[in-house]
Amino acid sequence: MASKIYAWSLWFVTLVVAIQGLALLSVFWFRHRIKGDTHAPVLMAPSAASNASQGPPIPSLLTPRPPVPSPHYDGRSLALVLDPRPTGGRLAPPALTNRERVTALLQEAKRFKNEGDRELARTAISRAEDLDPQNPAILEWQGELAEEQKNLSRATEYWSRLVSMGPAAGASYERARSHLEEAAQAEGMDSSETAFLHRAKTPLQLLGVERSSGGGSPFGQQLVFRFRIAADSRTKIALGQISYQFYAYDQIDAGIIVPTNAEVTAGFENAFPRWGINRAEVLRVTYRLDHPVPHQRFYGYVFRLFYSGILQAQRADPPELLLRLPTAKGK
Repeated sequence: MASKIYAWSLWFVTLVVAIQGLALLSVFWFRHRIKGDTHAPVLMAPSAASNASQGPPIPSLLTPRPPVPSPHYDGRSLALVLDPRPTGGRLAPPALTNRERVTALLQEAKRFKNEGDRELARTAISRAEDLDPQNPAILEWQGELAEEQKNLSRATEYWSRLVSMGPAAGASYERARSHLEEAAQAEGMDSSETAFLHRAKTPLQLLGVERSSGGGSPFGQQLVFRFRIAADSRTKIALGQISYQFYAYDQIDAGIIVPTNAEVTAGFENAFPRWGINRAEVLRVTYRLDHPVPHQRFYGYVFRLFYSGILQAQRADPPELLLRLPTAKGK
């Protein structure tokens, strides 16, 4: 009898060990299926990034406006810097910062809209979105222009992006909620906030980012980022189609920004994300700099999320890092 009990016990222990081994191997297999890239590329020089961000000139076939006399530009008035004439003004004087360039484009969009030229208004707003894709005012403009064109799916995408930002988007958040509520009621759809978060036409959305300081690097710096990712309820997510990029950058002497040499690890907190009932999962990224050189410190990051090779969402802190990176491509 004792020998049978011993044999059963040995068999049970072997089974438990085998199950644990398979579970561990499956975690590594799963993480291999979701492709991640943490090897940050070298940033473009600020001058090159500025030229690239300006994009091609506005086509001269659009309704012309009087050229901007350069001597009258005083650096404080940012209006009248987007001129469609080949010999007219320019997108922005070279000395303008990214924020000032966005402000100038918003002012130009307002001017073009007041003059009844929706095409130039859309061009200005689209260029501003390229410079600052997380700006609530820009997203609200895009939503309003899309509604004027009766393009409800595009408008809903922008209203949903604003709602996903939460109250941090300010008054734009409440106005976006109001637009989505009206659209949902008109179509007899769910008007709850949970439904709003999944109404955009992208399979995956970035709902928010949490950043905290870790305590595991006594001589350097450790940071933890938690990216909350939602899935569209109408899409069956294929894990093998998901990929992401997390690029971290450090600042060293003389304000030089370089790709970090810190250890960067990433993985979903749920080893088997299914985007089930709550339709949201968390990607956790840890930045650990154990042996910094003098004056080295974390400067910022860029996060990009892809599905089937198509960019779903991106976030940068500071936002200017997006302007100095190559074009986003899924891997």
